[in-house]
Amino acid sequence: MSATGWTPPRSRHSELRGPALYPGCRRRAATGPGLQLKPPRAAFAPTGALRPDVPTHRRSGVRVRLHPRNNDDELIALVGEAAQALVSASGLLARIIAADRTERAALREELHAVEHAADEIQHRLLRLIHDTFVTPVDREDLHRIGSLLDDCMDALDEAGDIVVLYQVGWLPPVCTEQVQILQRCAELSAQALPRLRAASSLREYWVEVNSLENAADRLFRSAIAELFSTERDAVRLIKVKEVIEHLEAAVDAFEHLAGAVESLAMREG
Repeated sequence: MSATGWTPPRSRHSELRGPALYPGCRRRAATGPGLQLKPPRAAFAPTGALRPDVPTHRRSGVRVRLHPRNNDDELIALVGEAAQALVSASGLLARIIAADRTERAALREELHAVEHAADEIQHRLLRLIHDTFVTPVDREDLHRIGSLLDDCMDALDEAGDIVVLYQVGWLPPVCTEQVQILQRCAELSAQALPRLRAASSLREYWVEVNSLENAADRLFRSAIAELFSTERDAVRLIKVKEVIEHLEAAVDAFEHLAGAVESLAMREG
């Protein structure tokens, strides 16, 4: 009872009051069920944060590589492998163009095998880009170059497919000239891309590929004009035109690849 004769009502939580949090503190620590007072660090810490036996990178439930592996060499090596596969593919395409109709199907299967192997390289490259924290060149550029390498391979494979599926037979000399341009583009790419980390030093690569593409454009236009003026068989005209157009599309794919390397070099200065 107080001096005034009034006694404050007993709180329904009074039975939960325990000893002071520290000497001299009027605030009581909860000792029963209900709200438990904890130090702020413990209140906001992730599960396991106060368990010294749990490794730091596992306490929050997030998997973090404490010592990330340097994947630079492997990434660039995969880019180089993909570029080297283009050399093999363009060589097989040249053999398909030059071969008799009866020999082309077997060569086409060899070309398909190279394309499938290149797909595996592409998948490994994309997985490694995804798993690498810091890439040797800009991540988006590396992804784009990998995708354009795949486009080049697909264009070569499709051109070989068209020759076999359409059963064209004899092909005009312009097709051989187009394939020679493709082989040169593939060789230049295989030489340049393993040096991608020094993209600014690859100017000769994209300049020469651009020059080859311009030559291929002129060749394409003159070939189509000659085809329409000399070929009297409408079905054969369509077949040969398709082959010429697919070969031109493959050259364009190489130009896009070289352009991506040039863009990377411009940004890196």
